[in-house]
Amino acid sequence: MSTLLGVYGSFLLLPGWLPSLLLLLATLVNPMAGAAAWLSILSAGLTRRLLPLEPGNLALERVNALLVGHLLAATYQPGVALGVLILAAGPLCVLTGAWLATRLARPWCASFVLVGWALMLVARSLLLPLQVHSAYGGWGWLCALGGIFLVPNPVSGSLVALALAASSPYLLGLTVLAYGCSFALLACLGVPATSFVQVLAGTQAILSAIMVAGLWLSPGRASLWLGLLAAAGSSLIYLALADGLAPLGLPPLALPFLLSSWLCLGSFWPRSSGFWRFQRLAQPCVPERSWERTALAQARGLDPGSVALRPPFQGTWVVYQGFDGPHTHQQQWRYALDFVQQREGVSFRGSGQQLSDYFCYGVDIQAPLSGTVVACCNDCPDNPPGEVNTAQCWGNFVMIEGASGSVVMLAHLQQNSLSVKVGSPVAVGQTVGRCGNSGRSPQPHLHLHVQAGKELGSPTLPFHLSHLICEQEFLLDCRPQAGQSLQSLPAQDALNLHFPVGRRLCYRVGGVQRSLTVELDLNGQFWLKSDQGARVAFIETPELVAFYERCGPADPLLDAFALALGLTPLHGGGELGWRDRPPARLLGGRWPWRANLSSRYHRAWDGRYWAQHGSHGGGYQTWVLLDEALGVVEFGLRRPNGRVMEARLERVGLSADLGIPGWQLSLGPQRALAGAG
Repeated sequence: MSTLLGVYGSFLLLPGWLPSLLLLLATLVNPMAGAAAWLSILSAGLTRRLLPLEPGNLALERVNALLVGHLLAATYQPGVALGVLILAAGPLCVLTGAWLATRLARPWCASFVLVGWALMLVARSLLLPLQVHSAYGGWGWLCALGGIFLVPNPVSGSLVALALAASSPYLLGLTVLAYGCSFALLACLGVPATSFVQVLAGTQAILSAIMVAGLWLSPGRASLWLGLLAAAGSSLIYLALADGLAPLGLPPLALPFLLSSWLCLGSFWPRSSGFWRFQRLAQPCVPERSWERTALAQARGLDPGSVALRPPFQGTWVVYQGFDGPHTHQQQWRYALDFVQQREGVSFRGSGQQLSDYFCYGVDIQAPLSGTVVACCNDCPDNPPGEVNTAQCWGNFVMIEGASGSVVMLAHLQQNSLSVKVGSPVAVGQTVGRCGNSGRSPQPHLHLHVQAGKELGSPTLPFHLSHLICEQEFLLDCRPQAGQSLQSLPAQDALNLHFPVGRRLCYRVGGVQRSLTVELDLNGQFWLKSDQGARVAFIETPELVAFYERCGPADPLLDAFALALGLTPLHGGGELGWRDRPPARLLGGRWPWRANLSSRYHRAWDGRYWAQHGSHGGGYQTWVLLDEALGVVEFGLRRPNGRVMEARLERVGLSADLGIPGWQLSLGPQRALAGAG
């Protein structure tokens, strides 16, 4: 029953059981059609079990079977022949969906259209009698909402509206705007306000806006306007198809919204700046969740509109000129950074008349990303201090093309210092040359930018630096300003915080023992799963451990663990502070849309453990004690009302695997941290 219930919510990707139940009830407003939809879903599931088909999108197959079954039962009067067609809908949707999945990136309801038309033509050839429906009586927007599940009446539409309100208020508001856009457009074309065409075209507009602006693009003004454009387009396509298919006795079904959505998503290229700034989502989801993911990803340096680079140096450097700098970082070369080394506010020792007087001259420069050298220059002479070479503006340089196609330029290097040549593969952190004063460079410094092509002088692109310390604060991503001091993270003294597959951590919470286990799924994603079925994804690198994508039932223990660790850098060279944007729902309760916390973390050595504190706003605080051998030996959450949840490690172990025996280590009493102060 739970699988059947989940089909209804999966159509609009609404999470939770309540929206699915409300959508199920919306289809049962027409009981006969609702029951027929169940038969189609069951026959689709049986087909998937019996036939040796490639793995597919099971939810999408069942949604299409649901819609076809509902369509047939709502269109034709009951009978044996109709029952056979309804049962045939499931297998046909599975087979058609498997075929379309190899040809379309977003098949959506395409198999519903093809199978629905085919079975309606069969029904027409069998002369099946049609159902008699009552006349349309107003309530346009609600009827259009009900039309999503082929029940265009206000009762069904009210249940659909409640399902959207319970799961995604943004989508509910989007349906109002989409229907209003469609209604106004058709009214201008002379379609009467009370016409049923307004309702059916409004359903297409609502679906188009939901798919484009709600589920497949990150929420924002650009995606909203694109969604309304798709809504208007689907209304016009509906008018054209309704007239063109009338001689065949076929309705347009979902084809108008499919064509309009495919056109908008396929024709418009995402922009990283300006008015039309939007992002295509790798996995569609409700807008509230996609905003949460986008905010967290951008805070952690995963902004798709910017290239992430590692610092191209070791030690501490100062930004001499930043983006839109006053000297040379203008117009198409605006996205660039210049670096120098300084001591007590000056960049040289002695008189500064010799290149060797400058602290950064001759210092090793490293590749900020892995890739291949596509161009370089090594024979340009270094300028005396104060002189520039305008004939060879870039001086000695190295261009590295990364796996994503972005090209990174390191310029003004020392003559004959390059250790690479064209075609050389380079790894991030590999030395490629030394800092010099060649080209248009009045003093020794390093120039860094990302450009759109391999030609010298190509337009620059936005980028950011990652894994560094800026003004005594760890930053996973950073776009530094002129005058800021940056320090690369040393490779040594890293914390030993490791979560191997099968690791089992048992904590004492009050008088109850709870456990957290590390699992690995088929896609290679690591998860930390609690004994109550809740789980959170995480990534582990030599530099950090980061938690994200909280799933499953409520579990305050797992929420506190994910919030307390959040993004944890493994640099252990001393006191360290940083910021993160974890989802506010980790604190429990219902939070408004766009609810990401602005959290600040601080870590220091207390003589026995690394004590890591987090402040999350509103009086919420977390703490973690990190042991060099055992990892997280204690963590907790303090709420504004003074309530404290504290968990202490009692046992740690590893689950058994084929040929590998499991083990478990029981620990003695752990020292408690006196509050979260």
